[in-house]
Amino acid sequence: MMNRKKNAVGLVLLMLITMFLMGCGEVITEPEEPTMVSEEFTLYYASKEYEETGDENLPKLIAEVRTIEYEKDSNPGIAMLNELKKPEKDGSGTAIKEGIIFLDVRNAEEDDITVVVDLSSEGLSGGSLEETLFIDQIVQTILNNRAYFTSENKSVEQVQFLVDGQVTESLMGHIDATEPFTEGF
Repeated sequence: MMNRKKNAVGLVLLMLITMFLMGCGEVITEPEEPTMVSEEFTLYYASKEYEETGDENLPKLIAEVRTIEYEKDSNPGIAMLNELKKPEKDGSGTAIKEGIIFLDVRNAEEDDITVVVDLSSEGLSGGSLEETLFIDQIVQTILNNRAYFTSENKSVEQVQFLVDGQVTESLMGHIDATEPFTEGF
């Protein structure tokens, strides 16, 4: 009888040790590489010649078609607008400086025709020409890629800027930003 108890206790201990070791022997896997997505966007950059001369007969913006790669679960609107910091064509410049932080780019909750661009207040400074080109680059880029933001019912027609989540009087102190911007504002 005593042997049976010892065997039973031994068997229980063996099972517990085995379960413990199995738990400790968990296989640690490397984190999965993020799934990347590539999409083609038309981006709008400031014309350096326009910036230098102010000649109203020149185009203010230059279009560049780019394939942008971003993580599947990230915000493609932010990825698209961050590319505005990196002009590639000769003659292209940008008013979107490296210090600009896009907090969010999304459709407005209250309607289907507005895209909201929420910026951090950090790095928002410049003259009136820089502010005009800054707004124009972003608005033209969003409206010319509106298929990404368009719902089943309505097409995107305007862009509302927020700074740190709030409607602001102006982005850089020169242009009223309390209302949404449309193409060719």
